[in-house]
Amino acid sequence: MISRRNFILFTTLAGITNAVSAAQKNKKILIITYRGDTQVEQGFKDYFEKNKLPVQFETRDLGRDVNKMADIISEIKQIKPDLILAWGTSTTIALVGTFNNITSTHINDIPVVFALVSSPVESKIVSNTSNHGRKNLTGVSHMASLRSQISAIKAYKDFKKLGFLYTSTEQNSISTLNELKTLAKEFKFQLIDYSFNLDNGKPTSDGYEQLILKMKLNGAEWLYLPPDSFLGTQAKEKIIPFAHQEKIATFASTEQLMDAGALTGLFSKYYNVGDYAGFKAGKILYENIRASDINIDTLSKFSYNVNMDTAKSLNRIPPLSLFNFITIHSSS
Repeated sequence: MISRRNFILFTTLAGITNAVSAAQKNKKILIITYRGDTQVEQGFKDYFEKNKLPVQFETRDLGRDVNKMADIISEIKQIKPDLILAWGTSTTIALVGTFNNITSTHINDIPVVFALVSSPVESKIVSNTSNHGRKNLTGVSHMASLRSQISAIKAYKDFKKLGFLYTSTEQNSISTLNELKTLAKEFKFQLIDYSFNLDNGKPTSDGYEQLILKMKLNGAEWLYLPPDSFLGTQAKEKIIPFAHQEKIATFASTEQLMDAGALTGLFSKYYNVGDYAGFKAGKILYENIRASDINIDTLSKFSYNVNMDTAKSLNRIPPLSLFNFITIHSSS
């Protein structure tokens, strides 16, 4: 007869053996990007390398066209990866659907970890961030709450009118717009919003100068830059320089937009988001924890950045009260 002590020892050793066996198995992860490689993927991959977890990575890129997802899903059903990393809101929705619209064309039997989804609840990927009921899904949001972002702008320089430029075909931007409208009532500011023009259903930067000039004419003191993929492609060369030329300060919701030259911003670093997504993927692959049992959340810390060169050129040096909290961001 096995004693209780020996039974506990036996089961413990068996558990360790199983964990080691699982760790030795080379797992296959498919990474789906929206606009090529970013620091998110680097942080994700580095998590597995530094923890010596054997993984084989393959990458597919949508090239900013979610219509390509159908072919990628067909391939997924053939190669059957152990886990999928999905970059961004549009990619995630195209891959797994929304919680109220899941069809046989979506992936619901392979674990999916998303990263860089700004508003997973508002975009209806999940109904809530814990106990959401989507058995194969978890992820990481990179956004500080909009409430915190508005507070950060006001701490830098109070305002009464906030400009907002976005892409009407991007669900994450629509979600941000709707939440900003609610916050505008609470914080008592006027939201001045314009969307990029569309050409055959696709966003175009044509006419962006007129949109920013309309904001200025209507008294916008800040231009809020949302986590908008198309805006991100236009920010460095067009949107931010023109806004600053017109003396409208810019606030970045993401690291990419801060790197593009925004005056200030509150965000999680992309690399850290990827690292955290890797941690969650590791729990699924090597500890046999179901994706649905891992809460969807953000990192616990955000970086409040200020580009001092831009601050000087706009004559918008931050108040002394902020210098204990801000990170000086060097120009790209």
